[in-house]
Amino acid sequence: MEPGVKRQSDEILELAARRRREKEVVNVEVEPVLLVIFGLEHRSPTGKSEGLYGLPASAVESIVPPGQITFVPGTPPWLLGVVNVRGEIESVLDLKAVLGLGRSEITPESRLLIAQDGDLRSGLLVDRMVDIAPFAPDSIGPPPAPLEEGGSTFLSGETTYADETLLILDLAQVLQQALEKIPGRSGIAPAG
Repeated sequence: MEPGVKRQSDEILELAARRRREKEVVNVEVEPVLLVIFGLEHRSPTGKSEGLYGLPASAVESIVPPGQITFVPGTPPWLLGVVNVRGEIESVLDLKAVLGLGRSEITPESRLLIAQDGDLRSGLLVDRMVDIAPFAPDSIGPPPAPLEEGGSTFLSGETTYADETLLILDLAQVLQQALEKIPGRSGIAPAG
C-alpha cells in the first residue's frame, strides 16, 4: 500500500471515531426531587373535588395525625391554634384556608405536615396524605399562570402524578403570607 492511502484511511477512521464520541450520551446521575404529596378537597362549580399538592420532602420534618389542637384566642380563622408534637409546641395552619380553598374539617385521614423554611416553621393541616415520591427535575415545569391578575404566588411548579396534575407549593410563600396576615406577627413559630 502506498503511504498516502494509509494516511487517508487513518484519517477516515479517526473522523468516524470522533463522530461516535460526539454522539455518545453522557450518563449523568441526576438527583431526583422527593415530594410529599397530599390532597386538599375543595368546592368547585361541579361539586366537591380534590387537588393534589406537593412540598419538597426536605422541607417536611414529620407527618403526624393532628392530635388535640388548642385554640388560641384572637388569631385569624386559618390559624387553628397550637399542638404538642413530641414535646415541641407547633402552630397549626389550615392550609386550605391559607390557599383560599375553604376551611378544613379534621377527619381520620387528616394529617399535619410539620414544615420549615428558613426561620419559619409550622404544622400544615392537609385533608389526606397520598405519597412520598421521587420526580426527575426535568419532569417539573413552571407553575400555571394565575387565572386573575394578582393571583396566587403560592406555587413553585407543576408536574404529573398518577395521571393527575400535581401543584408544587412554594413553602416560603405560604408561610410568609400566613405570617403577614397575623396581627402582631406572632402566630408562626420561628424555628428554634
